[in-house]
Amino acid sequence: MDAQDVEIPLHHGDDRSTGASVNARSLMTTNDLLKYARGMHAWLPSTMGLYVSTLPPCAVSPQEPEQQPSNSFLSEPSQLPRCPDGAYDICSVGVAPSTSTGPRAPLPHQQYRAPGGVPRSVDGLPPGVVLLKGYLTMDEQIRIVHEIRELGIGPGGFYIPSYITGGRLWLHMMCMGLHWEPRTNSYETIRSSHDGATPPPIPAWLVELCGRCLAAASDAAVAAGGSRFPPLQPDICLANFYERSGKLGMHQDKDEMPDSLRAGLPVVSLSLGDATDFQYGKSRDIEEASTVRLESGDLLVFGGPGRMIFHSVSKVHPNTAPPELVRATGLRPGRLNLTFRQYRALTGGPGTRTGTGAGAGAGARGKGTS
Repeated sequence: MDAQDVEIPLHHGDDRSTGASVNARSLMTTNDLLKYARGMHAWLPSTMGLYVSTLPPCAVSPQEPEQQPSNSFLSEPSQLPRCPDGAYDICSVGVAPSTSTGPRAPLPHQQYRAPGGVPRSVDGLPPGVVLLKGYLTMDEQIRIVHEIRELGIGPGGFYIPSYITGGRLWLHMMCMGLHWEPRTNSYETIRSSHDGATPPPIPAWLVELCGRCLAAASDAAVAAGGSRFPPLQPDICLANFYERSGKLGMHQDKDEMPDSLRAGLPVVSLSLGDATDFQYGKSRDIEEASTVRLESGDLLVFGGPGRMIFHSVSKVHPNTAPPELVRATGLRPGRLNLTFRQYRALTGGPGTRTGTGAGAGAGARGKGTS
């Protein structure tokens, strides 16, 4: 069959039933194609009863004036709506943030903290390890996803790291502050093995949130008969996104400077999205490891005597993310994890530290892989 005789399955204007051939029809503009794609995106899922959004995040806004066809648009890429080249978006394409302002119903699988209350602390963990269930409010979770998403699609954003052997990690990673290089198990100021990008800084409000998290974890540790965590001034934050098949083998977080490790400066870990099985133990032996479930909004801190625990992410549980978080952000299926740590102790000598870091007191403010 000649190309001239092929009927176009799409239609433009009112020529759907005219039987017009390729050469007889007018060409569709870029915006016509975008409108058609949005229409098909909305129609197909709606026939199956799925949640539908009307506009992909990287598409032209419907409020924008329609552009006239131009032969020069290919030479002006800044005019075209697109996501950054090679960027991984932790929010699903085609799912826009929700604008609903209605009341928020409690979610059955998540522990919400009461206003002014204390999140539930999990018993039976090793010394120096604290897990507070449901520590983050839903507003905080939504804000974190929005902020990390915006950083993640920009320079130094999410990518799949690899080892020197060529093997790739089962996750997408973005580093803030300093870049952790898995090929050398060390930190550096640029992403040397990938694209040379400079890691974005840690947002100031996340630094403050980390301080509040550490103070709450210290309070819980003291209440359980333990000691407060050493103060922390995080200059590193690793954001890892695990898709449904994502995982991370048994390891220790030990690539910070020796004085930081000797001081037991803690790792502060936040979980968002789907739940995961977090394994921990005294060695790499999985058979001897214990498992605890981390859910969206949970806070995990390990430091002091628990700083060098072995730990892993063994399984992501599909469809366990809070529906409200997914509706409000479009977060992809999977788990987002933030881990804050401090590269070097604030010292007057090896193994000593000042008391000015985050979490130094109950109301302290301040600025991973789990």
